[in-house]
Amino acid sequence: MKLSRCKSVSVGLALASATAACGKPQDLSTEQLSAVVAAERPSLKQCYDTALAKTPYKEEIRLQAVIHVQPSGGVSGVELEGGGGLPGMSDCIRTAIARWHFPRAKDPTDTSLPLIFKPEVAPPQATAPVIEELRRQLGAARAAPE
Repeated sequence: MKLSRCKSVSVGLALASATAACGKPQDLSTEQLSAVVAAERPSLKQCYDTALAKTPYKEEIRLQAVIHVQPSGGVSGVELEGGGGLPGMSDCIRTAIARWHFPRAKDPTDTSLPLIFKPEVAPPQATAPVIEELRRQLGAARAAPE
């Protein structure tokens, strides 16, 4: 089966801009594709976050999803290329995308969706005992004679 990769929607978590349309006026526009991808972004992030919690990984992960959309708007198939990411991530992403629903169109639409997952670096959060110790030290410093 020959795939038409005439539409591309970028997801990186960093997400969601669609590029080039196929030229068929009846299939979905890049704007329609981008709107669905942007709305469904949390489902992909959840797959990544779940896999990352089980298997910590510091590097960027790049995958390519080829999505086959029926005229009804339902997804008839999802193929992932590019190594699969972390354990369990590919199956989760395929399942998540298969649940997406696009606007109706006259003809089927095949789209290629680059997925870029990057670990987020969050600053460490102070715990209550640490905060309390800092307050105690600050109070002692203020009370000390100069």
